[in-house]
Amino acid sequence: MATPVWRPILSGEALASAREALTDITASLAAGASPRAREDWSPELVRARAATLSDGFAGQALYCGYLHQAGGGRQAADLGLALLNRAIETAGAERMPPGLYGGFSGIAWVANHLAGRLYEPDEDDPYEETDGVLHDYARHARWPFQYELLNGLVGIGVYALERLPRASGRQCLETIVDRLAEVAQRGRDGITWLTPSAFVGEHRLEQAPQGGYYLGMAHGVPGVVSLLAALWAADVARDRVGPLLEGAVSWLLAQSLPAGSLSRFPLWWSAETKPTPSRLAWCYGDPGVAASLLWAAAALERDDWRREGLATALAAARRPLATSGVRDAGLCHGSAGVAHIFNRLYQATGEEELGRAALFWYEQLLAARTPGEGHGGYMFERIGADGAFRVSDPGFLNGTVGVGLVLLAATTAVEPAWDRALLTSVPPRACG
Repeated sequence: MATPVWRPILSGEALASAREALTDITASLAAGASPRAREDWSPELVRARAATLSDGFAGQALYCGYLHQAGGGRQAADLGLALLNRAIETAGAERMPPGLYGGFSGIAWVANHLAGRLYEPDEDDPYEETDGVLHDYARHARWPFQYELLNGLVGIGVYALERLPRASGRQCLETIVDRLAEVAQRGRDGITWLTPSAFVGEHRLEQAPQGGYYLGMAHGVPGVVSLLAALWAADVARDRVGPLLEGAVSWLLAQSLPAGSLSRFPLWWSAETKPTPSRLAWCYGDPGVAASLLWAAAALERDDWRREGLATALAAARRPLATSGVRDAGLCHGSAGVAHIFNRLYQATGEEELGRAALFWYEQLLAARTPGEGHGGYMFERIGADGAFRVSDPGFLNGTVGVGLVLLAATTAVEPAWDRALLTSVPPRACG
């Protein structure tokens, strides 16, 4: 019998606890988990965000699709299809931006990703028009625009990767490569991408009025690195992708902090500010950076990059809980995201210390659950004008659906290819 590519990592009491949590998470979705909305959102925005990958029905459908693959039965499939159809209908009725996490490309990504996993696709291709719309957007967007994963060109690239080998998907990807090359900044350290001042948070804008450079996967250069590595592996525009990838990794490595710092890479860099350590997270932090470096190493078969990626992952694995900055269970910047990346990197490298780190963070994730609270027993931290408070959130990026997908990845032999949306899908054993 062939050895499965993906191996469940939990056993014993942790496995039993994870399965109990999954049962409660599934029950909360089946009961109708309404996406969380902010008080300052307009009714139109509430309807639109309720359909998205990040916050809404598309993310819930993604969970149901993987639950179905893991043996969740017809009920999981039916619920997933109902949620997916609801998201698609909303995308057709409401005005939405193109971004992957908060826009219509994320809904289309989920629909394409679940084809063959949750449902059998029709012979006709209903997303060719979407490809054209996104290609036109990528081609005509004027600088300054967002290049990043959550809301920008990198996220649209994630959608277009899911469309390969279709010609329309390849065309969109080639245009994205051209635009990334066009707005890239080339210097002594390599190649990087500026986050313009229009897209920098107010607290940081005061320090860096001209903008700056993010080093997190969600909004920064590591997302570009992972996308370029995936494009190289897919044999897309290698003549342009190769030099960009080489330059981007060189720049990223040049930003490493001095030995003994809390993190190996900073949160952010600008000419006006001193680099500061990042928390331990997917969105900003060494786990996401390590995934991008190891993916790039696997793509171009660079042992030096592999050593840097592994050193970054191990430094993150050794960071104490007390200094991690992890304050809730979410995928974006909580224990679910950290546990999943360590699990993914363990299965990609075979490095036992990363496996132990994954188990530690799964323990934290399971300990954060309080049965009877929120959706499936989970509440999540938010920061408001009056400080921190906790909310119930069924979402993918900052809520219970993300936790559920991470627990499925830890308890079943179904490879969590859904983390292509996180750009952390380092191929299993590709780096071993």
